[in-house]
Amino acid sequence: MSDEGFEFESEGGSFEVTPSRKGNGGVGRGISAESYGSQGFGSGEGFAYEDEDLRLESDPNTKNLYSRGRPWETLDPEALKKRQANVTEETVELIGVEPDVAQFLLRSYHWNGNELSEDWFADACAVLKRFNLPQYIAEGAPESMNSPNSGVFFCPITADEVPYSQTAALPCGHRFSDGCWEGYLKCAVEDGSEIALAKRCPMPKCGDLVRTCLWERYLKNASPKEWGRFEEFVRRSYVEMGDPQKIRWCPAPGCTNAVELHSGATDVACACGFRFCMSCGDEAHVPVPCDILDKWNKKNQSEADNVTWILVNTKNCPKCKNPIEKNMGCMHMTCRCRHEFCWICLGDWKNHGDYYSCNVFQKKAKEDPTLAAEEAQRVKAKEMLDRYTHHFERYQAHNHGQKIAQEKTLAECETKTAILRDVLGDLHDFEFLLMAVRQIIECRRMLKWSYAFLYFAKFTPEKKALFEFHQGQLEKYLDILQETAEKTDLNQLVGEGSTSYQPFFDYKSKLSNQTRVVQDFFSKMGDAFLSEFAFFEEEEEETSEKASGSSASGAASSGAAAKAAPKAKSATAKAKVSTRR
Repeated sequence: MSDEGFEFESEGGSFEVTPSRKGNGGVGRGISAESYGSQGFGSGEGFAYEDEDLRLESDPNTKNLYSRGRPWETLDPEALKKRQANVTEETVELIGVEPDVAQFLLRSYHWNGNELSEDWFADACAVLKRFNLPQYIAEGAPESMNSPNSGVFFCPITADEVPYSQTAALPCGHRFSDGCWEGYLKCAVEDGSEIALAKRCPMPKCGDLVRTCLWERYLKNASPKEWGRFEEFVRRSYVEMGDPQKIRWCPAPGCTNAVELHSGATDVACACGFRFCMSCGDEAHVPVPCDILDKWNKKNQSEADNVTWILVNTKNCPKCKNPIEKNMGCMHMTCRCRHEFCWICLGDWKNHGDYYSCNVFQKKAKEDPTLAAEEAQRVKAKEMLDRYTHHFERYQAHNHGQKIAQEKTLAECETKTAILRDVLGDLHDFEFLLMAVRQIIECRRMLKWSYAFLYFAKFTPEKKALFEFHQGQLEKYLDILQETAEKTDLNQLVGEGSTSYQPFFDYKSKLSNQTRVVQDFFSKMGDAFLSEFAFFEEEEEETSEKASGSSASGAASSGAAAKAAPKAKSATAKAKVSTRR
């Protein structure tokens, strides 16, 4: 392997992939789309993690790291409050209702002002009727809102007589005492945001909304805790009652930001640096679809796997039928019911005979078909468990590598970058360290989800072998990059006693080039993964028909599977790419 890139080996020879030179520090494509087109993958730009994404993540001077030129925007609590106020104000001006009514209607329409205005101008009365709001809202407040400023008022709920100065009424004209209102609103807050934000007039069958001025009047001073909760309900409603495909809270622990999607992307990134899927709210999982991710998570949490483990690692006592785990080496088992039997053949230990030539099971299997069926079920369960364990262990390994890079290596690189600036000054660009680590994080994330997909995918043998070949290549060259990034001691390159900084600049060039090559390689592998999904969805039915067509086709597929990986290497080797321009 050269310092400029990676050398790919194949049966047909070898070739070197190097990063292309592109203006303004951009990233060229080291592996051409045509080379994948020859393997049936297509050449679209379906998958990419660009350098700019990684550069923005490391920009400490940018408050909203991902709003510039991105189809999404990060909203911190203050920005979220301002956005909500702007949408409300626009709606008030457009349809001519009070702000409280506008917010209620916007929440009911998932904060889609365009849809609300269309329905409103088509038939305002129908909109009000749909949400059980009084019709006067479309016409103006009734005269009954006006009330005398003196005299005594009898509250119909508390049955108390209080001065009019200690009462309040809604635009519907229904008036109640201060004590009634305070208790009513405090109970509403305790019932949660959904109840509080849609609270209506206490008068039975009246659908008028409780206005914000009343919430503030009766809770702000008397019950600051409840008032704070109500304000939080209002602020959070923009996200929690919005369209989950367009706006979500960032799921990163401790993050209070929301991310609003304007168009396009599925995986988005919060300003805190956490990437997640806008469709399902889970961690970013390109190239794995959301339904596969959901199946994988359920599989990992399912009690069925515990049952499978029991089937594989335990046997039922022949007498009491309770499952028993073998925790010692000998075959002499003693159940808690005190029955003694052989672990291998399940025969009574008293009549067992020769311990080392146990053939009783074979005789019993012929005599008892049920016993043979149980053993077949146990063998099948073990095969299923082994297959799951294979994929889960590799998923966990890449997940662990991702966490180490996020929580440890990234922090170490930030420290190293600060030290390098002190030694070499600000004239040099030291972002190459952070770029490499962030690329490693993204690659580990993609690789771990590829195992989740592979567990559920129903490939043809040829495509399965090809998929696993690409997956292996991803792991191989990522390990090369990660080893270079983590195991190089920068103190030996720029520390005391260094007579020249040339070794450091050589290391910088090597790591930067490897990062670009891996980024390019992973982008193209991502395109391949997405194409594999398309093959799987389009050809699943065709595959099942072929499988039921003839038994001979199965033998042919097995032979083709053994040749798939060499063919993939050969096809890749044909595309001898030189990206130096």
